[in-house]
Amino acid sequence: MSIQITKIKGIPIRLHFTLIVVFFLIAWTLSAGLMPEIHPGLTRVQYLIIGILGAITSFTSILLHEFAHSIVASRYGLKVRQIVLFIFGGVSDIEEGDSSKDFHKEFKIAIAGPITSFVMAALLGLSWWVLVSVTHGTTSSPTTIIITMANINNNAIIIIAEAILQYGAIINTILGGFNLVPAFPLDGGRILRSALLRWKKDYDQSTKVAVRIGTDISYVFMAVGFIFMLTGSFIGGIWLLFIGWFLNRGAQFYLEQHQISTALSGVYIKDIMNTRFVSVRPDITVNELLNNYFNAYRKREFPVVSREGGEYATGYYYNLLGAVTAKRAQKVPERIRDQMKVQEIMVPKDDLIVMKSNSLADDALRRMFRENKSMVFICEEESKKVVEKEGLEPYQQRGQRLVGLISKTDILNIAKEKEEFDKTVEKLAVSGSGSGNSNSRNQAVTSRSNFEKRLSTSSYPSLATHSYPSSSYNDKNNKFNIISRWRFLFFVVGVIVFIIAYSVGATLVHINPNQAEFIKAHFQEQIKVISQYGIFANNVKVALGMFIPGLGITSGTFYAFSTGLVFNALSTISPAVSNISPLIVFLTPFGILEIIAYGIAISRSGILSYQLIKDTNRRNSWRKYVIPTVIEIGIVVTILLIAAMVEWQMIRTLRI
Repeated sequence: MSIQITKIKGIPIRLHFTLIVVFFLIAWTLSAGLMPEIHPGLTRVQYLIIGILGAITSFTSILLHEFAHSIVASRYGLKVRQIVLFIFGGVSDIEEGDSSKDFHKEFKIAIAGPITSFVMAALLGLSWWVLVSVTHGTTSSPTTIIITMANINNNAIIIIAEAILQYGAIINTILGGFNLVPAFPLDGGRILRSALLRWKKDYDQSTKVAVRIGTDISYVFMAVGFIFMLTGSFIGGIWLLFIGWFLNRGAQFYLEQHQISTALSGVYIKDIMNTRFVSVRPDITVNELLNNYFNAYRKREFPVVSREGGEYATGYYYNLLGAVTAKRAQKVPERIRDQMKVQEIMVPKDDLIVMKSNSLADDALRRMFRENKSMVFICEEESKKVVEKEGLEPYQQRGQRLVGLISKTDILNIAKEKEEFDKTVEKLAVSGSGSGNSNSRNQAVTSRSNFEKRLSTSSYPSLATHSYPSSSYNDKNNKFNIISRWRFLFFVVGVIVFIIAYSVGATLVHINPNQAEFIKAHFQEQIKVISQYGIFANNVKVALGMFIPGLGITSGTFYAFSTGLVFNALSTISPAVSNISPLIVFLTPFGILEIIAYGIAISRSGILSYQLIKDTNRRNSWRKYVIPTVIEIGIVVTILLIAAMVEWQMIRTLRI
């Protein structure tokens, strides 16, 4: 879910869809909250310009930070696949190789990013200081005279420039400093590991210690965030909790990756691939494919091959052309399934992961995760003589002979088994050395030789009856799970729909004073006997209506629009309110919680509508609709309860 915008020195620069969320969040925070406090007196449009330029500055700084890592890595001969900017910042997809085991290289690659950020902070800070000194100084230099004679519009431009330079210096300082926190996946975690590696000379132990320290730091962040929330700094506390969670998950994920890579070290694809597979011809019809293959073998995907001549005992081999999935076959209309051929709907070979049998299993697993696919097709190059016309010399034509398949689940199962096996061998060896019992040591050696023998003979039962699980082509039942990427995307869309509807009611609709007085009187009548329980009951009633398939989107949009009209009416009557951004309500603690709850409800309504339209077997699949919806209703009710308590506390504190 990312798009490539450009290439710099051959490195693709990609933007993830989650960048949209944080871009608007930064722009909104700067224009509605921070900059009016630091630089008062500008118009809304000018604050909005500062917000947009500030968001661009933030992600340009992150891009330069990641690009510095990539440049140093390239100088060490490491391949940089891409740089991705996303909601948490940015990531450089660098081929790790053996560089992480060389503490000199890892330190230099890791430190390059923070140094770049600090240099950028110094340059922007110096530029800001020069601009402020010139524009507000008392010298009579030609530059000062020209600026003094400038009109008010130019003064606004200067203030905007000062604000951007100041913000750029601050954000680069924070970026460099935060990345030095010694916790994976931050640069500081890698710097810490390089120092431990230099000291301990043990890569695995250094990694585990660095991850453990990073995990402890993440708990400190979450604890401080929780304390901030209890002492009244709700937004700051939420951000610290979020940062702590991010560091914790990043550290645990890196440790899991490291353990899998360690378990798979020395394991080749040829040792574990499935050589007994079912393939299909490109010239059979989609109807034959569904009836004779998908319905018969219950697979999700089959390789598409052509039969070619070759110098083998069987007299032929299979040349890989592509792969066909059940999802693609089922999308073909029934009326043309007897005419349409497999070759017309197959995924071409160039879009598959094709590797040689002497490739490492760890490399195959990394490619599947990176390219979001679940299958590797193992092929070997094959030459054959071809004669186009009589009298001409034959020439060699090379094809790719399909020799095996392996799935993501197969490799993960093998990694898990090998990890458990290594632990067992280690325990046997320790007990044998402790007691002086040679029998235990013999058992360890025998166990290892048996495991290696099983690898060489590909005798895994799970591989003999090969299955095609997991994530290359999303299962319809799992596509909108509560924690899935698609679910998050729908949530973001729901929040955006709510904000747009609110903004239309708050700013674009013209209300005369009489209409404004009527809306204000109706609003005051509703809140006359307000309490935290009344706030909670009203918000839950509104949110439950937003869960209704189809109608929930309309209900949520109308509620957001009506709330915007109330703000519009108040700003029409009260000059003090008219100077406040209508989006300020979403910066309050209860506003943040409520928009999260309403975003969940509206987006679940959209998901239910989509699923009910697409699913033709609703009677047997009702659980996949009801269970996630019930869980999310519970989440929304809990969020709204907390929001009501916070809102009531603010009302009592401010004596509204």
